[in-house]
Amino acid sequence: MLDLKRVWKPNIAVVMEPRISGRKENRVVSRLGFSNSHRVDPRGFSGGIWILWEAQRMDVSIIYNHTQFIHLRVSMNNSSFLFTAVYGAPQDRWRKFLWENLISLAKDIKEPWLLGGDFNAILVGSERRTGRRQHRRANPPFQQCLLEASLLDMGFSGQQFTWKSGRKLARLDRFLCNSEWLQIFSEASITHLPRTSSDHCPVLCQLSPRQRRNAGLDNFKFQAAWLSHPEFDKFVEAAWQPSPHITHTIDNFVVQAGD
Repeated sequence: MLDLKRVWKPNIAVVMEPRISGRKENRVVSRLGFSNSHRVDPRGFSGGIWILWEAQRMDVSIIYNHTQFIHLRVSMNNSSFLFTAVYGAPQDRWRKFLWENLISLAKDIKEPWLLGGDFNAILVGSERRTGRRQHRRANPPFQQCLLEASLLDMGFSGQQFTWKSGRKLARLDRFLCNSEWLQIFSEASITHLPRTSSDHCPVLCQLSPRQRRNAGLDNFKFQAAWLSHPEFDKFVEAAWQPSPHITHTIDNFVVQAGD
């Protein structure tokens, strides 16, 4: 997280399922170096959401806390929008309350609205894979939530899946928005950054091209078709050269992929 903050300098960061609490939680949040924070505690070892932000760059007002999301208002650069940081429960029986609450929120929202986080659900079957097999079963309640709440999936650049456990892969993390938000931030982009110590990869939301820090990564888009090339594994092994900073490793890989 410290490396990500140093490289990308985010105005706001969201940490899902931190798996710590109490004094240790306070020490970790302090080390991350953001001026302000707001947290929803986990239930046992599951859940928990941290919102961290720089008060000098933006104003954040917490509107509503829920066990599966934090709903807030962000004001910056003469613009204001609603943001909902989401951690969907792993169990379907609890996650249905998330869909119901998001639909309920949407009924009263007539302004720009952005949502992001770990929804613990997929929209289409191709977003989940076990080994070489893709699952064709999507999540109808999640699809219905987007339909009723008039939300759009913002897509992404980078690796296809955001979560990995053994041979299981899935796109569980994403950003959604309504049409009002997209009209204002039409140049916004979503990037799946490389996974490091977590089973989830970081997901970066940039509101405009001017905010991008790494030109090589901006122009690089991973093509899923590459995975089917018989020499792809050998290319990755040759091009992926570890260095003290993950960004240097990525830059080298991007350059070689571009060649």
